[in-house]
Amino acid sequence: MHKFFTTKLFCFAVFAVLCLFSNAVFAKTSFADLKKNSFYKKPKSKQYIFLGGGYDSDYNSYEYDINAAYKYKSHKFIHEIDFLHEVTHGSTTKTPMKKKEELYDLEISNRMILLNSKNYLNLYNRLQYDEFSDFYYDYAVASGLGRLFFDGNLEASLNLGHQDIKETGSQKVLLAMINTKFKLNDIVKIAFKGDLIGQEEDYDEKLKSILSLRLRKRLSLQLVHKYERNRYIKTTKTYGRQDINRVKRSIYLRFKYDF
Repeated sequence: MHKFFTTKLFCFAVFAVLCLFSNAVFAKTSFADLKKNSFYKKPKSKQYIFLGGGYDSDYNSYEYDINAAYKYKSHKFIHEIDFLHEVTHGSTTKTPMKKKEELYDLEISNRMILLNSKNYLNLYNRLQYDEFSDFYYDYAVASGLGRLFFDGNLEASLNLGHQDIKETGSQKVLLAMINTKFKLNDIVKIAFKGDLIGQEEDYDEKLKSILSLRLRKRLSLQLVHKYERNRYIKTTKTYGRQDINRVKRSIYLRFKYDF
């Protein structure tokens, strides 16, 4: 377990260094500055609603997804709710078109500043469910501490928790999270988010990049690219021990409205 987390956390550290390097590059340019992605410094609050989706098809399958999210941000709290519903239909030469996957994915996170410091308490919950899959009953809950770096331009947290996966059972897990956002100008912004949760043999890793284009004062259009890898160990009487790796990439558009 020590070797696993050393390797994975090293990758997250490299990712953080790249973000900081980008920070230094943007600071030297006259057309771009770094957007604060963290808690407000003054007593005020703002709320955001996100709604979007995507569709893809080929000769024997099609897939669509709906994404909705909510975010509350103040000088002491950040609350986020992210919901995804993804459906895949497919057919073969012998079977007609039918539903193959129906994923429900709900993620809730809460961050709270501790005693006006740069440290914050992080609370995290995620539920994934797909009745057509052997593995997608996946519930995780974790809590831990995070810290703001470079005047709040970068967030990183380390959390301990519990995960219950269908077919593989329950386990204690470690969750590492990192967030940053860049403002290229008054119209275009880029955000990066990375999560790693699991233990030595079963783990999930997720990377999300968001390109945001402001259309009006309160309305923005976002292009979201998400990469997710799930690794599980399955043991059966017929095949014995199996290492299952599921890799999924998705790109979708969504609207962001702030009020």
